Parts: sequence; structure tokens; C-alpha cells
Amino acid sequence: MAAHLKFMRQLKRHNLATLSPVRLARLWENIWESWHAMNTWGHIPNQADFEHFMLSQKINHFLERRAKDVVGLPSVPELFVTLTTTFDLTPLQQQDEDMLELLAWIQERARLRHMLRRKTLTVEQVRVIPEFWRRLRRHTSKYDWLQFHYDGPSILTEQYFLETLASSERQGVRAAAALRALRRQRVELKRQQKRLWQVLPLSPQERHWILVAREFMYLKGLRKEAIFESCRLLDPFIQECARRLALTPLQTRQITTDELPAVLRRGWADANERFKFSVIRFKGKRGVVYTGRRAALLAKQVANLRPVKLSQLKGMCAYPGKAKGEVCVIAEANQMGKMKAGNILVSPATNPNLMPAIQLASAIVTNEGGITCHAAIVSRELKIPCVIGTKIATRALKDGDRVEVNATAGIVRKL
Repeated sequence: MAAHLKFMRQLKRHNLATLSPVRLARLWENIWESWHAMNTWGHIPNQADFEHFMLSQKINHFLERRAKDVVGLPSVPELFVTLTTTFDLTPLQQQDEDMLELLAWIQERARLRHMLRRKTLTVEQVRVIPEFWRRLRRHTSKYDWLQFHYDGPSILTEQYFLETLASSERQGVRAAAALRALRRQRVELKRQQKRLWQVLPLSPQERHWILVAREFMYLKGLRKEAIFESCRLLDPFIQECARRLALTPLQTRQITTDELPAVLRRGWADANERFKFSVIRFKGKRGVVYTGRRAALLAKQVANLRPVKLSQLKGMCAYPGKAKGEVCVIAEANQMGKMKAGNILVSPATNPNLMPAIQLASAIVTNEGGITCHAAIVSRELKIPCVIGTKIATRALKDGDRVEVNATAGIVRKL
């Protein structure tokens, strides 16, 4: 992953507009080779637990046996979360800390603090303060990919981060105190892990599997973040391809990875039908794209969208806790407008594009996932009760349903 990101960051050195069609096509082939190698190794943590929960069930099974005779322990799901949580900060967590450090620096300077309290604040006003502008640009350059997902757009601009700082200041956030609290939480987590390591009669093999799960949690997050940073770094390449092919960037993304080199060499492509509706079907390693009536027929064959009538769903605990609220079903980012604070977010599977909705949720419920899925990772970071792997949550629940989520038990019950 590090090698791939290093390669992708070097794309900034290319003047893409000056490359011949042949050289641009070769560059894409090198990009895809690097991307493929990263994902081949990066999928190992996924396969250990996704959907079938083999690793999770193995660990939960021996934790149940080892914990039953030890007095004063938390529930098994809480033990699982505590023992498998890594101390390595994700980029999202590191961004939060860096933002607090920047805010703390501002709050030590009366002039800058006063500036943040203005009703309106623009980057033009900040540019006249060189040190502030330098720090803001550095923060943006480091983290502007966090919500890019696969196809953008890039919304984390200098203005976005400036408004975030201003909002925190207006809400009375004491940055230095908040930083100390975050660091105390990590110290407390280490203390809890050390205590559990001492009191639980775990065998060497059982300790090994807990450490494997902890490492996989970190590696899964690292792979996902490498993908999204890569997609952000790839965006200028897509823009250049779109310009040459007289397509929009979204249309250009309908061209498959195998097709793109030949398309670039001949200098044209027709992606209009694909952009309207298409289905890709893999035959071996090659994907065949269908459009029109054939695509509609294939989609109908594989889709299973019939509602399911159930009063209770069972899944796996990704982060313990309980919550009650109204269901809000969100499958794509363009549906987030209906999300309200306190809603129960129900989704096939979450992704970074849904973070604004996730931050409003009182609990998360997904169809898919394992302990290394996005919902599991982000629910731990935000401490939101989360049930994953229900298979049918989006078919059994609809917008407005009142539910009770007992994530500790992995149960979602209609009220």
C-alpha cells in the first residue's frame, strides 16, 4: 500500500496535457498494475471475516468460555471491541486531532480567535495572515481526499476546513482540553487492554488470534484509505482523459480498466448508453458490459428487492450500546438529505461518502460487513452502537419505522 501511494503521488510530476496518447495509455497501464497489486494483498483482511464472520465468531467463542468464570468483566461484545481496537490512528482520527491542534494554536492568538467568530469568513480574509494561511493549506493538502470516495468531487477545501474551525470556535470548543481528553481515552484503552490481558486466562493461540484481528482492523482501514487517496490523486488523470475523449469525467469512468488503453490510443469512446444504465458481468477475469434491454434483464435476474416482514433482525455487534429512533434508509450519498439527528441509519453497507449522515445517527444497521468493514471501523471511532451483517435490514425496515437497536446483543427490534 505504501509503494502504491508513493507511485500515485508521483503523478503530480507529470504534465498530462503534453503526453502523447500512447504515453498516456502506458501510464494508465502502470497505474492499473500498481492498483491491482495493492488490492490483491489488501483484500486478505477482508476475506478473514466478511459476511461469514469466521474470525469474529472464533474470537467471540473463546472469549465467552474464558470470561464466564472471571468476575466483574464487561459483556463479550465489549471485550471483543476493547481487545481488538488498535492504537494506530486512522487518517480520519488524525485529521480530527490535527484540526484540534490548529484550533488550539488559533485560540492562543486573540486576533485570530476574534476572526473565527465573525458571521462570515472566507479564505481571502485568511490569506493576508501568512502563518494561518500556510497551516490551513497544509491541512487541506494532507486531508482533502478523506471524503473523495471513488469518484469525488473533492469537497474538503480550505473554505470547508475554515468553516469547520469557525463553527467549533462559535460552539465554545476548547481545543486544548478536547485534545487532552482524546489522549486520555487512548491511555485508558491501553490500561483496559493490559488489565484484560492479565485477568483473562487466554491461551497463546487465543492471544495470537486477537492480535491478528487487531492488525486486520488497522490494515482494512489502511487499504480503504489508500484507495480513496489514490482516487483523489487519479482525478487529474481522469479529467485529462475526459478532455481528450470529449466526455464528462463521469462518462469517462464508465470505460472499463481493460478498455481504457485502446480508447486513449484511438482518441474516442461512446459511453452515453453506459452512463444511462449498464450492468457489468464477469466471465473469468474479464468483465463484459451490457446496456439497454440486456442490462435491464440481467439486473432483474439478480435483484431481490422484495420487502421482508419481520419484527426482529439479528446481526453482529460492531460496537456495543443501545438506541431507539426512526429508521432512515440510505444506500447512496444523494439520499442523505432526509437524514435527521438521532435517526437509525440503515444501509446495505456504509462508505466514507455517507459520513455526514453517519455523524447524525444514534445507531447504524447494515446488511453486509465484518469486523473490518467501514461501518465497524467508523462506529468504533465515533462510539455509535452498530449492528452489521443482518443480510436483509434494507428489505425489512423502511423510512420512519420505529426501532430499538441493542447492538450489544446484535438485535434490531421493531417497536
